[in-house]
Amino acid sequence: MKCSMEIDGVSPKALTILEAAVRVLAVHGFEATKIEDVAREAGVGKGTVYEYFDSKEDLFARAVQLATRMYARILREALENGTSLRDALERSLLASLQFCETSRPVAQVLLDNPVGRAGASVREWLIDFRREMVGAIARTIRHHRGADFARDPEIAANVFLGALNNASLARILDDPEEYKGTVEEMARETLAVIMDGFGPDPARGEDRRG
Repeated sequence: MKCSMEIDGVSPKALTILEAAVRVLAVHGFEATKIEDVAREAGVGKGTVYEYFDSKEDLFARAVQLATRMYARILREALENGTSLRDALERSLLASLQFCETSRPVAQVLLDNPVGRAGASVREWLIDFRREMVGAIARTIRHHRGADFARDPEIAANVFLGALNNASLARILDDPEEYKGTVEEMARETLAVIMDGFGPDPARGEDRRG
């Protein structure tokens, strides 16, 4: 599936190369990816790639930056459109899972390159991206719950973001033909565990109705 990043401020040729780089990186990973592979996938000469990017590291860094920018925009819109805290969080979970379905190569490159494995420039970008997302989620919590929220919004935001990332990664790793649930069902079930916990424990005599 050809992903389309649709990012402003990037020339069409550079964007074509970045999209090709994402598809190749998603299959082969950073170490095994070669500039000639990206050029072939983009339908351009190897020299053309170097007209826009200084090195494979530069190309990889730009690809990750564009992926995070795209992902952040989707999550922010979902959070802002929520009518309640639960609705906002469910919307963001659903948006992330749908992103993994429709832009799988982009999501795979993004989620498969955690901070510890990235170069210095990418590491700094990913740290800033995570801070931005935690801040957006924390602001959403404060907006909908205010002083009534009994937890630390930043800690709660970190927990939610971790669950969102893991659910998204699971969606990427799962075989689509074997996974029977829809993204909507996965979003609802994930949020139910986050918001409601694991439910009453019969072993402790807790009433399921309570």
